[in-house]
Amino acid sequence: MSMGHGEEDLGQVTSTEELLGRYLAGDVGAERRLFEAHRNALLDELCRHPWMRGLRRHTTADDLVDEVFVRVFASGILQRFDAGDRGNLRRVLSRIL
Repeated sequence: MSMGHGEEDLGQVTSTEELLGRYLAGDVGAERRLFEAHRNALLDELCRHPWMRGLRRHTTADDLVDEVFVRVFASGILQRFDAGDRGNLRRVLSRIL
């Protein structure tokens, strides 16, 4: 598989801290892996949330989770993480949700 511009071979990189480090270094593949690593947990949380029942007429849980990640990546919030916060990415994602 060929990699795109700014994308490195992530191989066995799976920890949030490693992926954040690579993302902050400009690796676009790490951005995709961060999304994939946290997407299902955020979807589960959203589907359990009481107000999701009312929102289903207007949007899907998938769309809302996608929007959370768009906002996270576009906002620059990840650039402001310090080493202690990196393990709490799911908490930050939940707050944005």
